Amino acid sequence: MFAASLIVLALAGSTLAAPAATPAKGFAPPSACKSIGKAVLGYDPTDIPIYSSAAPKRYLGEYGNIDGSGAKLLQPGNTVPQEFEVYSCKDTPSPSPGKGAISAQDGFIVSSTTPGNCLTASDQKKFGAHFVSKPCDFTSGYIANSQHFQFLADTFFSYKLVDFLGDTKGPTQNATKSFSTGQAGYHYRIDTDDTPYGSETVALDYQPGSYISTADTIIASFNYKAPAATFPECRLRKNGALA
Repeated sequence: MFAASLIVLALAGSTLAAPAATPAKGFAPPSACKSIGKAVLGYDPTDIPIYSSAAPKRYLGEYGNIDGSGAKLLQPGNTVPQEFEVYSCKDTPSPSPGKGAISAQDGFIVSSTTPGNCLTASDQKKFGAHFVSKPCDFTSGYIANSQHFQFLADTFFSYKLVDFLGDTKGPTQNATKSFSTGQAGYHYRIDTDDTPYGSETVALDYQPGSYISTADTIIASFNYKAPAATFPECRLRKNGALA
């Protein structure tokens, strides 16, 4: 369905979502950048039909593993979903409103566990980079290239795609034409064999022009609703007065 790898911020789940970290004192993004809400991140939306809030195959979060510099890694997991806060610095509406309309937002993602940190690519235009939690960097007057994403929305779907841009100016040329990621040449995958960190991580590969499977997509959902709590059925064990 999609012609490129996708990162998806996803809906649904079986447990409460961990709240997003409160921005640190001194957190000062450019004035054009505004929070568009908190979302949970998911990987592989293959089984999510249109107009559905079904869950992705995996949730993504900062579950504790670190890289060689001590930064928290973005990892797949089936534990409590974590909420990330998403910011947009430029909104690009669809030129053709209506069913199937695609809109784009240029921005960054704030860490789910560390105030003042952003989701950051460990390297750019390389094979085998990964995402870590690093201090948000606005020293250029805009988003640092290593923290630069675009978020794509299609009226048929309940989630947004998360597309890493790096030094590519957003929105990309096809942002409002194609509901797909990889538009700046970056692909996602779950790294299980080559990771030196002892567990699965989300890898970032620069492979312009290569095919991206829907299974290798990250999604974001801003409407996550925790399911109602359930309790075991109560049964009468003894009838009569208490001693």
